[in-house]
Amino acid sequence: MAINSYFTTKRGRAVGVSLAGAGLGQVLIPHLVRYLLDNHGFRYAVLSMSSLSLFGLFGAAFLKPLNPPAKHNNRKHIRLLTEADGEKTSPLQVVIVPTNQSKIERSPPNVDTLCSRMGQRLVQAMDLELLKDLVFWSIIVGMALVYTATINFTMIFPGFLGQTAQLNSQMVAFCMSLVAGADIVCRLLLPIVTDYLRIPYRVVFLIGIVGLFVARCVLAENQALPVIISMSVLTGMMKSATVINNNLTISAHCRSEKLAGGLGLSMMSKGVIVITVGQLLGWVRDYADSYLICLYAQGVILLVVVLVWTPEILYRHRRQRCATNKSMETQSIDAAEVAKLNS
Repeated sequence: MAINSYFTTKRGRAVGVSLAGAGLGQVLIPHLVRYLLDNHGFRYAVLSMSSLSLFGLFGAAFLKPLNPPAKHNNRKHIRLLTEADGEKTSPLQVVIVPTNQSKIERSPPNVDTLCSRMGQRLVQAMDLELLKDLVFWSIIVGMALVYTATINFTMIFPGFLGQTAQLNSQMVAFCMSLVAGADIVCRLLLPIVTDYLRIPYRVVFLIGIVGLFVARCVLAENQALPVIISMSVLTGMMKSATVINNNLTISAHCRSEKLAGGLGLSMMSKGVIVITVGQLLGWVRDYADSYLICLYAQGVILLVVVLVWTPEILYRHRRQRCATNKSMETQSIDAAEVAKLNS
């Protein structure tokens, strides 16, 4: 929210830099925690991590809105919710008849109850009008499925390398470091490339999904060490494409005043799908007793998102292109007519 509020241009680069810092912290903090646990014990390790978390307050102090928000009167808001609307409860309503005569008919009053008014206020406060948009449903559900598959892959990847690929602990740590390193580097470089080429955020997200699908299928089919190393790098690169463009895709689809509600609904959908679909992926791994089948299940989820998103994106791109060509033709015709009149 802060980045979307402060940056109108080069927003992808700003998100990439912020997420690169978060990824770097995920790489360094575990080593710091291990050092503190080995040398100072659990108590001092927890105290050190809590003290380190307080540094976030310094960064949060700079997150001031560019435009100060309007003051909100809570008492007046509650009074508006509870008081009756005199105009809506009028016992008489005038009905205009299409004939030359007009008559007054007595109709039952339109009673606006407290529950309905509070429901309307709740819909407006949470921006639930966004749920009427099928494209928004496709975006948040697709992102939630990709997020669930990514979390599940992160959990099973060490076991896959150790048990299925028969790698030692040193090589397992090396492959996981490759994933994290490629993720951090691409979080810094990928926004520069996409901003220069002016690729839409959702298209970049879709490319990342395709890359993750390819990496999982190749890992399931071939467990040679060079293949695992190359697919680890590809996984980190494509993961960065999905992480960076997650919130940016929603911000590109929603209006600025609806962005907070859109992000909230997206996080709610992630929570629901992680609990349901993530649990199913865990059952697949446990009952099949195979990491390969779990990788294929993740690939199926990613493939479903690709098959749903691709026709819609192509249709919207074609419609936008046709509208642009039509506007250009109209401008050229107008320019030709003006030239004839001047001549």
